[in-house]
Amino acid sequence: MRRRTSLLRSLVPLLGVVSALLLWALLAHIVGRAILLPGPLATLETLSEIVRAPSFATVLAATVGRWAAALSLAAPVAILTGTVAGLNSTGAEFLRPLISAARATPVISVILIALIWLPIPQVPVLVGFVVGYPLLHQGIADGLRAVDPELRELSRAYRWGVLRRVLHLEVPGSWPTVSSAIAGTLGMSWKAVLAAEVLSLPIFGIGSMLQESRIYLDTAAVLAWTLIAVLAAYGFDLLLSLIAPVHGRRRARGTRHGRRVLWGRNPRNPKNVSSPAAVTQPSPAELVFKDVSFGFEGEEILRSFNLTVKPGEVCALLGPSGCGKTTLIRLASGLLRPASGAILLDGRTPRRVRPAPAVAFQDPRLLPWEPAGVQVSLGMPGLRAGLPAGREHVNRLLSELGLSQVSERYPDELSGGMKKRLNVARAVAHPSGLLLLDEPFSHQDPTTHAELLAFASGLFQRDPRTTLLVTHDPHEALTLSDRVVVLSADKPLRIVADSSTKGLSTAQLLQLFPSRKWWKSYLELQDGSTVSDADAAENRAGTDR
Repeated sequence: MRRRTSLLRSLVPLLGVVSALLLWALLAHIVGRAILLPGPLATLETLSEIVRAPSFATVLAATVGRWAAALSLAAPVAILTGTVAGLNSTGAEFLRPLISAARATPVISVILIALIWLPIPQVPVLVGFVVGYPLLHQGIADGLRAVDPELRELSRAYRWGVLRRVLHLEVPGSWPTVSSAIAGTLGMSWKAVLAAEVLSLPIFGIGSMLQESRIYLDTAAVLAWTLIAVLAAYGFDLLLSLIAPVHGRRRARGTRHGRRVLWGRNPRNPKNVSSPAAVTQPSPAELVFKDVSFGFEGEEILRSFNLTVKPGEVCALLGPSGCGKTTLIRLASGLLRPASGAILLDGRTPRRVRPAPAVAFQDPRLLPWEPAGVQVSLGMPGLRAGLPAGREHVNRLLSELGLSQVSERYPDELSGGMKKRLNVARAVAHPSGLLLLDEPFSHQDPTTHAELLAFASGLFQRDPRTTLLVTHDPHEALTLSDRVVVLSADKPLRIVADSSTKGLSTAQLLQLFPSRKWWKSYLELQDGSTVSDADAAENRAGTDR
């Protein structure tokens, strides 16, 4: 059934061509005068004579050469200005008058001005440039604006270099829009070059042959040269689709930019994974918030906030949604700057630390066009990802998180839980002395959640990084952290309680909470306490206060 459907679809274009030829023949028969509208057979006969002529290749090459020259001039200028306009709103406003003028200027005006300024052979080149440049500029600018800003923030958080950002984010993220702009630019600039040749009459050129055929009232030759121009444009479009990836087409499984993937010889076989991977981790860093103040859109979120996380300590942040936990993560990563005060990692600001703090965001922020294995390798510095130790490290993380079987799948082929685990794996792969986890284990089924907690617990034991963990789960905080910091619900944010988790039970942890509404959704607490136990804990907390 699928083969039949595929065959029918492949025949549709052919049926369209046949229908057009039949309609053409019918109209030619109705007109009845070849000088006005010759039939398809007469036109094809003339086309055959033109193609067999010795000068045909020279004529075609001359027009294609002028068109290619116009594109060669337009492409670098459009890439430069389109990038500026796409990434900078001020640059876009500065360039807007120029682009608007180029798009609004009539082609015939450009041709006439070029005839005054330039030698005849260069006129089509200028016209093709003026027509093609604004289209390509706008496509590049719109494509860059379409790139997900959260993915750009991911690239900043991990301090991607220019080459990695271009290859893995900007180009694939903008490509659907840019590819459409390229197709439009090719077609419009090709037609503009032909129109300029018709009026400027260079010695060789399809446009010159069209004008010559018109002068001699050879309508069949006019139609034949028109068919040559149309077929040439179709060939260019087909060549573009073969050279550049089409929107929605995936790279072949197990390949990356035409090469074998970097994350292992056989990621599906756990036997290839050795433990532990020989990737050197930096020493755990001391994280200090010192009199930090920060606000957003007129709201004061932090005022003289102080917190110190010792090297190698796992500190859990608990608090209601919207209280500012994620803001603390973003400040510690260097994505946000405090209005006053200082945030220090071993005495340096986060933006000066290399490697940068590793971040597992609340949402996975996976690149839709990259398979799972590449997602994890992008957490590592560029050179390390391609080394044997780097590949081994990625393989081990995938195996420990139960993702070995999906290393070649793309994000839209993964479940929500798998995406969360990839997010964690990417952060863990990043060799930083500070690990920032923003609710990384939420929205998992009980079995997977338990496996993730076991993985994290083992990770913190063998690789004792300084960790700031945001969570709403008391059991998670007690299982993974050395210390629990409870935050206030009101602004500016303040620390309500700060306690070591050593010997701390869930009921004792609940006593640190200022309100039962924070945890009333936990109907059965992870350590076996029931809701009535929680009520009793809250009553004791109220008595103690």
